[in-house]
Amino acid sequence: MSLPVLKGPLLDFGTSYWGSDLMISELPGLLAKGFESTGQYGIGFFSVFMWGDHVRVSTRRNSDAYLDTRILEFGSGLSVRPLVRKASEAEFRKTGGTAIRIWLRRPIVDSKGKLSPGFRSGSNLKNLQQLLAWTCPSIDVNIWLDEKGSTPVKIVSADDWKESSPAELGSRIGSRHFESLKPTEKKRLGKIWKNLRPLRNSNGEILGRACIYNDSIFSEGSFTVKQKLRGVITVGGLRSISLRSISGILKGRSIRATRDQALPVIDETALARWASEQATLVTSIYDNETSLLECSKLIRRLGGDTGKLPIAIGKDGWVSLEQIRNWRKIPKRVLLVSSTVFEQQQSEGGPISLDEFTLVFDSYGRTPPWLLRNSSEQIPRSRQFAVVGGDGEQRFLSYYSLKVSIIEALAQLWATSLNDVLRASDFKERAHKIGHNVSRVIKVNADVIKRPT
Repeated sequence: MSLPVLKGPLLDFGTSYWGSDLMISELPGLLAKGFESTGQYGIGFFSVFMWGDHVRVSTRRNSDAYLDTRILEFGSGLSVRPLVRKASEAEFRKTGGTAIRIWLRRPIVDSKGKLSPGFRSGSNLKNLQQLLAWTCPSIDVNIWLDEKGSTPVKIVSADDWKESSPAELGSRIGSRHFESLKPTEKKRLGKIWKNLRPLRNSNGEILGRACIYNDSIFSEGSFTVKQKLRGVITVGGLRSISLRSISGILKGRSIRATRDQALPVIDETALARWASEQATLVTSIYDNETSLLECSKLIRRLGGDTGKLPIAIGKDGWVSLEQIRNWRKIPKRVLLVSSTVFEQQQSEGGPISLDEFTLVFDSYGRTPPWLLRNSSEQIPRSRQFAVVGGDGEQRFLSYYSLKVSIIEALAQLWATSLNDVLRASDFKERAHKIGHNVSRVIKVNADVIKRPT
């Protein structure tokens, strides 16, 4: 850092150096090269005082001489003005760059090398090596750990998450080493992690490496395995928020200064392409329709095509979008019944045999945390269709629901547009015959999806 930076933006709380006039004057070509800073809020440096009050920053620009090394020192936290001075000969930096030293208020590890209670961000984090790897899963610099009396160890190599083995990546984002798991747990996790695939933008840049799985199948007894599988959105290579039903890493950007909320930086086209690819892979993990249906819900929610995965129950059992698109017998209408209504009828009167062209759907599934926010920046963006319900009031159907995916597949079967089918259909949920059980005909409220005339 230059002296103006050391005395200016670094110490000016809430003022970011990146993109400032000072940065442009000192590094005029940086923005032209497509540089994007992680810092946004101008407060990152001050986080060091969460760890200790005595902080020393030593810095030298690459173009400066050894004797131009500067020291910024805080002796008593923020209660006393810091001192900027020239470095002594022993403090000269042999290479350009910056080092920050913090004298901790309390130790991170105990005398046995185990993490102190306040630093165990997960119940299974045992030591400083695990904590660093867990905290910095996709960092773009090398991280070394040099503990007193030990040989320095490289914990993370710059951007190694893009090419590391599934087991290595899983061990990093999980809460303990893969080797310490039981054989049955290893096999279970390894099977899922084989589906890790990169998410690339239009320029081919890797902005994630992840796979989809069914989080709901793990019981409380498998809590360790569930924690191990959960993916993460990282900001500047550092852990931000955890993901359920998606294992791996998605690069993101923070949406508030605490960095505990983030949005993926991947565009919705690339996200949908990756999700569609996952639809072809999850069958290598699961052989039961219930688990595959849960994966279908998430894949559709991310804009993907569920393809051959089950998305509804019909007369002859589970059906997929691909099957609907290729029905040989083309219906004039199809009844859509909520699984909640269907299951209630079955619980009261026993198994129901469905009529032809009646489909039971379930749109309730896991929603990624970044989609739970009411934000215009959601990926993929919210897309709703207005229809008139049985009470005469407007209802809204999400494009990313399995229900609309079925209607879209019917539109393709009928060689027409989704909007035309929605306009022709009846969403007033009147009672319609959907099938029968052993004793009677079953009539329930259903949506009527009609072929436009």
